[in-house]
Amino acid sequence: MKRFLIAALAAAVLVPSAAAAFPLGFEVKGGVGVGYYSMGEFNDNMQAVREANSLVFDDLTGGINVMLEGRIWMFARIAATVGYEHLWAEQNMPTGSAEYVSYTMPADILSLGGTVHVYRVPTVVDFNAGVKGIFGKVALGTDQSGRYTEYKSNGYGWDLFGEINTNFLNPVQIGFTLGYRYLKIDGFEDKFGNTPEYIGTGAPVVLDYSGMYFYVTAGVAIW
Repeated sequence: MKRFLIAALAAAVLVPSAAAAFPLGFEVKGGVGVGYYSMGEFNDNMQAVREANSLVFDDLTGGINVMLEGRIWMFARIAATVGYEHLWAEQNMPTGSAEYVSYTMPADILSLGGTVHVYRVPTVVDFNAGVKGIFGKVALGTDQSGRYTEYKSNGYGWDLFGEINTNFLNPVQIGFTLGYRYLKIDGFEDKFGNTPEYIGTGAPVVLDYSGMYFYVTAGVAIW
């Protein structure tokens, strides 16, 4: 009986201590921002078309981005991260007549990675950094004077980011994220297996979403 009581008391002490030693935290947040895209091959082709036909339109350099992300924090230091992003991208090419060509190329991104807590200023802000592997799906729509065709493809990339979040409004967090993503998509096909080509060169279309981005975020963190 005495041994049982001793074991029970030891368990009562050790279990809370173990729980305190292995804390879990949960975080969910969303954000809106801007992504800057490389689009090297695409813009090079558009420039050639622009110069050959004396047209006036800008290069495609970026678009609005939105995100939703969930995290499980361990030891209040390391988090497993899963997320979703939608990137808008569009290019219109007026010809100066009734005809026109426009391109829509939105991307949906799924991500999986990790986040590390770097530094805390108590009752002010937290600094975090992280890395993610990303999987992107792109639907390239071409509209030539009302003749619409859609091509699809997907690809893999990576993402590095740093962020700053408030910690004085707990559990609410307001933050700012700055990062760089690498994502380059090729191999587009329509439902018949046809591939899109750049005007003039006949080269297959490649879309490069690589570049810096930022988000203004808001969420809830429970520690």
